[in-house]
Amino acid sequence: MAQLPELKRAFMVDSVYDPLRRAMPQGDRKRRGEPARRNNASDLYRDIPNYDLARVTGAHARSAIATAKELGADLRALSAESGIDDLEGQLPETISVDSYLKFLDGAARHLKNPLFGLQVGLRSRVTDAAAYALVLLACKDLRSVLEQVCRFESLSHDLFRSEVVEVAGVAHLRAHSPWLDRPGGRQLMYAAAAAVRPQAEWLLGILHIDVRSVLQFSATFDEPPARRGDYERVLGAQMRFQADFNEVCFPAVLLDLPIPSADPSLFPALKQVADGRLAARCETNSAPIVSAVRARISDLLMHGNISLPRIAAVLDTPPRTLQRRLAAANVSFSGLLDTVRREQAQHYLQNQSLSLTEIALLLGFSEQSTFNHAFRGWFGTAPSAWRMRAGDSGASCSAPGRSA
Repeated sequence: MAQLPELKRAFMVDSVYDPLRRAMPQGDRKRRGEPARRNNASDLYRDIPNYDLARVTGAHARSAIATAKELGADLRALSAESGIDDLEGQLPETISVDSYLKFLDGAARHLKNPLFGLQVGLRSRVTDAAAYALVLLACKDLRSVLEQVCRFESLSHDLFRSEVVEVAGVAHLRAHSPWLDRPGGRQLMYAAAAAVRPQAEWLLGILHIDVRSVLQFSATFDEPPARRGDYERVLGAQMRFQADFNEVCFPAVLLDLPIPSADPSLFPALKQVADGRLAARCETNSAPIVSAVRARISDLLMHGNISLPRIAAVLDTPPRTLQRRLAAANVSFSGLLDTVRREQAQHYLQNQSLSLTEIALLLGFSEQSTFNHAFRGWFGTAPSAWRMRAGDSGASCSAPGRSA
């Protein structure tokens, strides 16, 4: 298997990577005695419900339960502690995030195994993402795989939201979670990190690329009592603690390498099915006031000067009342405006007869440069590049980790 020494030199050498780390904005870092600091993680949390409503599918939880059983945990005790009934039988379609985190925390303690979350991640499979697994298998390259993960992961869980950021030739796959301070939060991030390894071995192994030569993991937590070498042995790559983000980094050139086993011809149809499931989920979770505000924003967007007071006037609702009702639905006006613009931008860019200036005006931007700046924030690329890639793939691309 090829080691790709040129990629390793460009990525792993400290003289290249450390200046990059120092230049990165403060993100989800968690230090002793101070709260976690986040960069724009709240944008990614828009579609995560309140803690008492957040869910995990049984398919996603299956790996954790199977791992605990394989390692000899007392499933009866864990069932009582987590509130998940009949862990050895048929799991319900969904369980609460609270129960899942309690299970992770309880299993680690019962087994006296600080690496439990890593063991869970190693046992994960693409099929754990049951609602959109076939979409991933049809993706033409790693970039497309990660875009679909970020788009559809809410169909599997409300544990965290992912995003892909490219900086100076390095791709950063980040997991942002609002639950890190809860019992089980550390094990959750360990599982998310370790899950990268089997999936990366599946994807990159097809391309004859040695995963160990190109991955680097980072965690926001303090370094645990267990030896660092134990973590790096399980992950198969270097591990950094007290970092700015929970992430895995790799050379960005890997994003566009083709996956020989994929069948891209199936991608549009499979993605359409997953999009339908996502739309149904959003409709189920969306309060009527959210739908009403989205509709009014969409109607008035091209006229510019969209504001909460203006939408409140159209809905014949006092602005403060509208703001409170949106907050009760776990959304913000600025978040809805951003989401509608992002979705319409995707739609308009697929119409080749519209210029970028025209699209900017349709989205309520006064200048194309403002639209370009906003678009880069949504997708990490210029609208012209997005349009070209969407045309090449024959299917619309999605914003990493962002859905309303």
